[in-house]
Order: sequence, then C-alpha cells, then structure tokens
Amino acid sequence: MKKPALTGSSIVLTLPNMIIPNKFKNENEYFADSEFISHSQLKQFKQCEWLYKLKHVDDALPTESHDYFDFGHAVDCLVTEPEGNFDDRFDVVARRNKDRDDGKIELTKAQHRDILECVTEFNRQPIFSMFGFRTQSNCQEIICAEIDGVKRKGKLDYLRVIEKDGRKLGIIVDVKTNRSLTYFKPEVYATQLAWYRDLALAKYPDVDSWDCYLAVVDKVSGPKRSELFLADQGTIGEAARQNDLALDKYLEAKALGVYTPITEKTARPGGNPRNEVCYECPAYSTCEFSIQKTVSVF
Repeated sequence: MKKPALTGSSIVLTLPNMIIPNKFKNENEYFADSEFISHSQLKQFKQCEWLYKLKHVDDALPTESHDYFDFGHAVDCLVTEPEGNFDDRFDVVARRNKDRDDGKIELTKAQHRDILECVTEFNRQPIFSMFGFRTQSNCQEIICAEIDGVKRKGKLDYLRVIEKDGRKLGIIVDVKTNRSLTYFKPEVYATQLAWYRDLALAKYPDVDSWDCYLAVVDKVSGPKRSELFLADQGTIGEAARQNDLALDKYLEAKALGVYTPITEKTARPGGNPRNEVCYECPAYSTCEFSIQKTVSVF
C-alpha cells in the first residue's frame, strides 16, 4: 500500500497500526457494518466495484442467504465454539418456515446429519487435536484494526499464541467446508489467510511468526474426507501484497466516489460486455450494466 512520504526527504513514513476495540455486539452488526472493510468485502470489490457500491455503499441489496453459508457456519460452530452455542443459533426442523423471524437459522434433518458427519471427521483426525479447538484458543474472534490507515475487520475461526524455545508463535486456522476435496484449491484462500495474519499481527505485535492453516472437510454424500493445508510464508507474503494493491484501488474508488463495473473492465470491441460474473450476480436483474447491448459472436 502507498505510504505518505515526508516532504523534501526520501524517508517513507509507515502509518502506525492501531487496534480498535470490537464494537460489534453480534454477527448481524458485524456484517452490516460499512465503516470497516472485511476480506469478503474486498473480494467483492475486486469481483465488481459496482456490485460493491450497490451492496455496501448504497445499501441497495439485501443480505444474501445461502444454504452453503448456513452449512459452513454450523460446522464452524460445532468445531470451534463452546457447547450450547449451536442450540442458541440453529434449529433442526423437518420443514423450513420462511416466515420465521426469531433470528435462528433453520437446518433440515438431512443437512444436520451431513453437518454432524463433517464434525465427526474433523474429530477423528489426530492432527486436528493439536489445535485444542474450544479449549486452548480464541475461536470466532473478531479483530478490528486500522492498518496503514485502513480500517479492517475479520472474524477468525481459530487463533492461538504459544511459547516455544523462548519465542512466541501464532497459529491461525480457517475451517472450510467444500463440495469435494478432489477439486479444492487452497491457493484460492491465500489472500484471506494473509488478511487474518495482518489483523493478528496488529493485535499481537510481539508474536515472532504466524502459521496459517486451512482445515478442510468435504460435504459430499458418503464418507467425509478432511485435509489440513499449511500456507507457505512466501505464499502469505505475496497474498498480502495482492491485498495491499486491491486496497489501493479500493481507497481510490472510495475517495473519488467512482466504482467501475466489471463489464467496462472485460468488454471487448464488438463482443458481449457481460461475463460469468454478471450471470451469477445478485444484482443482475436490476443492474443497468447487465443489459445486453450486442449480439454474442461464437
């Protein structure tokens, strides 16, 4: 990211990082907040700046709810959070009630069965026991920090600091449920781990090094499979650089109030300006940029 330079000097000043007390009372406040930017919001900005504007600046799109979000949150809860939290947030039902408004997430019995199988697979693997989920860590910790002048936030599945040979070592684990481990690509999540690492660095500046893991379980029918991935330090460093570049563009768009739709970035002369990003966009039916202006040539 760009750092302010001292006038008349070649010295570059780095803005001090500042931890901000968590101001969010619950998940709804965390996700509704627009003062701080999360990795998922930055990812959406990179996907399409116009979509980011509609959702997080104009507040013109409702919060999306998908079964796979609920599934992943339920697994996270059972793996990392204290017992009892699941019953407070989820309800297992024979049939969902779309008019329910008590804040609980409804899961079908089939979903609940698959969720429990995923949790059983995690618990079956001895390698996962080294993390001490629920007992020796800060699970589902929200960190808010101002890093290089940007207010960032993140909700970490697992964070732990240990002392070994006179050094402090940090461990970050993000729990993932995936359709199939066969097709899982851990490198896709490198920027997310780097985002969490930078937040942890801001909160725990005395930690000497951080190891960032992905704990992944597939949710296909049949026996579940799981895998643990450790991100190389070089991978995390490059991913952090990519985040910084994206944040530079984000700050520029925010300062100018100009958000460029994906169609203008990918349009080819004489071709269809839309692409697969548009087709899967929740704003497609009302977005002015989704209107087809030319014939698609094949």
